[in-house]
Amino acid sequence: MSRDFSVYLHAAKMPAPPAWRAEIKQQGFACDLDDDFDPLTFSGFLPCPVEEKISGFEYYARELDDDDFAELDGVQPFNYSITFCAGSRPAETMAALAAASCLAKLSGGVLYDFYSGEMILAEHAVEWAKSQTA
Repeated sequence: MSRDFSVYLHAAKMPAPPAWRAEIKQQGFACDLDDDFDPLTFSGFLPCPVEEKISGFEYYARELDDDDFAELDGVQPFNYSITFCAGSRPAETMAALAAASCLAKLSGGVLYDFYSGEMILAEHAVEWAKSQTA
């Protein structure tokens, strides 16, 4: 089963990819996010090996529109969405969860799980992601 996640954040709080990569490691995820990309303009497959095995996810960055603002119901003053699309392989889901949860934590954003409909606040994102991979 594939899983999709989005992180809603303010673009000014987007961390640099090396800091994001370091946070993933610091949180204990066995993932190695590629850090040679522009996180606000990149779209496509983003490599993120898991336990040194090839893996990754589809990554899409875009500015929020009026429909997005209506769905967020004014939760926070966000202006950007980063979407992570994992395929059916467990390693892809692990990579996407690690990257999305650490991005939410670093940016003060919220993580949205399209499968469950849950909106997870930044301070709970990493703990929630780990519970999904246990």
